Amino acid sequence: AGYITPNAATGQIYNFTMYGNGIVQCGQNGIPKDCQYNAGFHVAPRFGFAYQPFDNPNTVIRGGYGIFYDQMTNDSNPKDLRGNNPVFLSSTAANVIGWGSSNPGAFGPGSETMINEHLPYARAQEFSLGFQRELKGNNRLAINYVGTILKHDPRNLSINRIHIGTNTVNVPALAGTAFCDASGNCDVQSSLINQEHSIDFFRPYQGYSGISEYENSASSNYQALQAELRHQVGNGLTLQASYTYSKWMDDSDNAGYDPNINDDNLKRYWAPSSYNRTHVLMLQYVYDLPFLKNNSNHYVKNAFGGWQFTGVTSFYTGLPVNMTCSESGFGNGTGSSNMCNSLAPVKIAKSVDNNPTYGPMKQWYNPADVGMIQQSQL
Repeated sequence: AGYITPNAATGQIYNFTMYGNGIVQCGQNGIPKDCQYNAGFHVAPRFGFAYQPFDNPNTVIRGGYGIFYDQMTNDSNPKDLRGNNPVFLSSTAANVIGWGSSNPGAFGPGSETMINEHLPYARAQEFSLGFQRELKGNNRLAINYVGTILKHDPRNLSINRIHIGTNTVNVPALAGTAFCDASGNCDVQSSLINQEHSIDFFRPYQGYSGISEYENSASSNYQALQAELRHQVGNGLTLQASYTYSKWMDDSDNAGYDPNINDDNLKRYWAPSSYNRTHVLMLQYVYDLPFLKNNSNHYVKNAFGGWQFTGVTSFYTGLPVNMTCSESGFGNGTGSSNMCNSLAPVKIAKSVDNNPTYGPMKQWYNPADVGMIQQSQL
């Protein structure tokens, strides 16, 4: 609401014995008592049908659509408000030799975790369409198309980061230092890449280090074709095979997920989800053991008869892999972690590297396959 104001030109540190830049009391000056506005009225219709197209009951077509909302009462976002500590001071001391020489260090910028005051309910649209058919020979076949579209999912954003395109910032406190002229005009990119100054001098909102904001702005889309074949062999044996071909896309994997690369363009994060498995094949089998299940003795029948042997065998493709990299002695100009652009296909292969210092070590990435990795710079 505009309470947090930038003051990048001073390089100052706020007095942490007082409310900091932008911290206000809930329930005053038009702010809700619970710090959040009501999400309003919601309607969640659901519709489903089953249709038998022929005179015999061997074929059934089924479908459905529904809208669902989640108030996030059990999510980590609103839980962060519970047990919130009052304002307090904490400091650190370095190079302490003996208890008598310990003195509190300077109070530096603190980090904050906050929740957007306007949190819409997470919304899911779920739909399906498919058919079931009973085939000859005790076989049953089912094929379904299912999908889920999620909006307003929770995510975490870094709002006190160095924005893309930030080049020169005036910080009088750094006048005459490396990459800063006599007036304090600093080359932010050069300073951070060469790790000359703390990122806190260049943050948009002074008095804080990182500010993490939880908000409901993430989206995901799951589409799948599911097939199932069930066959009763006879003599108590049932076999079932299920196959799913799917694709799961999202721009945030969980409430605390934030790559912190370019939060000004959230569409950049739209990619296969970390939970995506394209192919999943499940084989299941159930065998009713024939021993003693028809025994005339009631106790023997119930204690030793009627047992089953069951098993599940699964085959599925692997999960997507995110790679990070670092350049020794250099940063990336944003003060955050580095992501990499691979200039060659990345292949994962289990192997062993006979390291002369540490001995045999597992090596999952073959350097010959990775090729050249380009570090993302601004």
